[in-house]
Amino acid sequence: MGLSTTPQSDTSQTSPDSEALLLAKKISRTSFCIAAGCLVLLSFIVPQRDTESVAMIEEPPETLIVRPEERGLSINPAIPSYAPDSSEDLQQTLERYGLWRIENNSTIDPILFTSFPDNLHSLPIAEKKTIFLHSLLPVAMYANHLVEGERRRLLELLDTDASLPGDFYLEKMPTAWQDTLADQDREWLLSLGKRYKAETISQLKKRVRPIPVSLLFAQAALESSWGTSRFALEGNNLFGIRTWGKQGLVPSERDTDSKFRVAKYDTILDSVMAYILTLNSHHLHSEFRNLRLNSQDPEVLSQGLLYYSETRKSYVAKVNRIIGFNRLKRFDTLQLASLS
Repeated sequence: MGLSTTPQSDTSQTSPDSEALLLAKKISRTSFCIAAGCLVLLSFIVPQRDTESVAMIEEPPETLIVRPEERGLSINPAIPSYAPDSSEDLQQTLERYGLWRIENNSTIDPILFTSFPDNLHSLPIAEKKTIFLHSLLPVAMYANHLVEGERRRLLELLDTDASLPGDFYLEKMPTAWQDTLADQDREWLLSLGKRYKAETISQLKKRVRPIPVSLLFAQAALESSWGTSRFALEGNNLFGIRTWGKQGLVPSERDTDSKFRVAKYDTILDSVMAYILTLNSHHLHSEFRNLRLNSQDPEVLSQGLLYYSETRKSYVAKVNRIIGFNRLKRFDTLQLASLS
């Protein structure tokens, strides 16, 4: 028996009740598609407040939870440090430092916000995002400034004598280099290699590099639910970095046989520095560092984050959607004001 070829638009073959039923089905399908689309959009644009991190970092080195000062990085004492009491207080401070409205190619005055207030979740979405991004901005830029300082000193030391070997194993430093470098410079170079888990000079030069602010923003927003997650509020942990030490926060949904905790930091700067060191030193992110040799585009670099999360490609896609939807690349062109 053949299928009917009568078109649905032939009203002579369709009763009024059937037309109403078809219309109701169309409306229902359209509503469902719209609702589903909104849910997908919200899943990466507006993470829930109590969402716990999906980061999957295996046994980070102990240096990840060491303050910058203890890593030999000098924090400029002239930079103001501020712990806001509320979102209103934080917004007023942003306005006072010219950080509430940021134009393209702006110069950013350094200020280190040490934590986020616990009432960010009550703000309208757009306002919450602005406060989160604009208060994290000077901290992220200053963290990159510290890393750039390490890189600058590294390259200056290696340019001491062009006749000396350009690459060597740090633990087997050639005698010529040992005789050339001052004791403190030699010790600093060895400690830098240990911190970045680099065996050779070429590895070290590849690892001591800043992270694009846009990529940092996207991961911080995703991992901390725009600064409102439990780990962000209780531990200043914006990136879901784990620790196997005794200090840290226990995830509420951790498997009974798991031993990891979520690292707890004194300040947001400590968290940002740990994140940068993670991408620059952890063996899971070697592809990220390879990609960075030829590109600073965050959407390219994100392809090297497959092992940052158990969700792999889905995680990378979310990071890229956050970058695109929130136009985060515009922050990569900003400059930090002189610190002299």
